[in-house]
Amino acid sequence: MTLLSYHLVMGAGGFDTVGSPAFSAEESARYRAAGWWSDTTLSDAVRRNAELSPGRAAYVDHPGGLLTWSEFDCGATILAEQLADVGVLRGDRVAVWHGDSAAIHVLFIAIERCGAVVVGLGARAGPREIVDILRQTRPKILISDQQHSSVAADVAVEYPVSLLVLGGHRAVPALRVETEPGVLDSDCRLGPDDVFLINSTSGTTGRPKCVVHTQNRWHYFHLKAVAHGLLTADDVFLPVIATPFGFGIWTSHTTPIHLGATVVVLDRFSTRAAAAAIAAHRVSVLCCVSTQLTMLMADAGCRDYDLSSLRVVFTGGEAVPYRPAAEFEELTGAKILQFYGSNETGLLSGTTLDDERQRRLRTAGRVVPEMSVRLFDGDRDVTTTGHGQPACRGPATSLGYLDGTDHDTLFTADGWMRMGDLCEIDAEGT
Repeated sequence: MTLLSYHLVMGAGGFDTVGSPAFSAEESARYRAAGWWSDTTLSDAVRRNAELSPGRAAYVDHPGGLLTWSEFDCGATILAEQLADVGVLRGDRVAVWHGDSAAIHVLFIAIERCGAVVVGLGARAGPREIVDILRQTRPKILISDQQHSSVAADVAVEYPVSLLVLGGHRAVPALRVETEPGVLDSDCRLGPDDVFLINSTSGTTGRPKCVVHTQNRWHYFHLKAVAHGLLTADDVFLPVIATPFGFGIWTSHTTPIHLGATVVVLDRFSTRAAAAAIAAHRVSVLCCVSTQLTMLMADAGCRDYDLSSLRVVFTGGEAVPYRPAAEFEELTGAKILQFYGSNETGLLSGTTLDDERQRRLRTAGRVVPEMSVRLFDGDRDVTTTGHGQPACRGPATSLGYLDGTDHDTLFTADGWMRMGDLCEIDAEGT
């Protein structure tokens, strides 16, 4: 097997390289030929949605404002011009410390249109964790919302970095700085195989590890989500997971944007707020971790809201209790689905609308063939035994960790990316 000697990872002022055994050149070509990877970027999709459905809701900040696709596209360009004027260049990294709202998605697309890379910071992360991530990723600029601006100023003292605050009208978020619109070169925009996001995972050491993402690995994940949940542009999404992380990225950013669907955003999760948003906006796709779904199922007060619009619930993180989950399905008419995987690997298996309830609620679904899942005991391949540590190689994986950190433990010797769990796979691939 021929492995790529490097993948592009953009750093301040240009391109750095990081060793990644995630894909060979032959595999990348095969993924594209199969249609799993695309030539369309998220920025392209936003512009297409603005042209085809300009007045349709793209994001709704519940219970407040609404952002149309036309406003999204226009706002992203204006913000990208501001970023260009303050010196953001192709290849720069821009750290974003911002709560969940429509504005963060506009900012992500604006950064993409500058050819820069988002460093996604969790809204609930503490200053120590933020400083650690900034030291690892070395961004040119840190952008925060107003809520985080005071602490961000302290962080910018400990790790010297230019700090900007995002404010402005809901439809046109803007940096609070005096600028003249910069000139955007169309050649500077990112492609689907370029690095567009660096986010973090806690790993096993307690210190965050920074994971490197291309858009195409999430495009493939998007295709699987559409197939498993029969998702369409008519769906209304309610993702209640933080945007910068794996589950949050595809549920709040990549899949709704590629579909041209509407996303309802909560600035903070609570069971009643989620139930109220579902009822008010006729949400059809709820996306939450297992703990949040368990809380929803346990809160009897949620039954006072009309949840009948729900069609699909995507969950994950750990198994959901069978009986309450079955009762939730009976109450709402929705089907609970999940993907098994991680921020690093993407998906290894998943359940579908066609699966019977026992499979959907008691297993992680069938293994995805194109992810070439194997099982290991240490460095020994034990796939034939049906029990071991799973590892995968396929179109959904990230490039691994920034600067190749811990790649000797993340990857097997022949380039399969490991999960940290033990699992069993039966004869049917479940």
